[in-house]
Amino acid sequence: MQRTSIATLALGLLVSAFNAPAFAVANFGTYSFLRNTPAGSFTDSDWTAFRAALNDALNEAKDGETRSWQNPGTGANGEFTMLRTVRQPNVDCREVRMTNSAGGWKRTTGQVFCVGDDGVWKLGPARMRSR
Repeated sequence: MQRTSIATLALGLLVSAFNAPAFAVANFGTYSFLRNTPAGSFTDSDWTAFRAALNDALNEAKDGETRSWQNPGTGANGEFTMLRTVRQPNVDCREVRMTNSAGGWKRTTGQVFCVGDDGVWKLGPARMRSR
């Protein structure tokens, strides 16, 4: 499965109340729900490391595999575990468990990402169904 970048992922993560990118917070107002989360402490360089590792995991990791990321400059870190892949007509989706730490906060959540014909991963439905 070859995929392109996850550029549109950033805006989709606003919905998750977990990992909103710094530029989205700056451009779309104040999101107080990020205050007590790792994402609320992420720097631009943390977001760069996060997105690169997530993109790599979504494109390359096998189901059950965990990929880690870290920013030695800030101490922020995390991991992505690929729980399962569901192939449906016109879309492939992956269920991911994400654990991130920054600014004294640690949080684990599950997300689903789907990729369309354009090759871009986007935040998917909360639950996936196997065919």
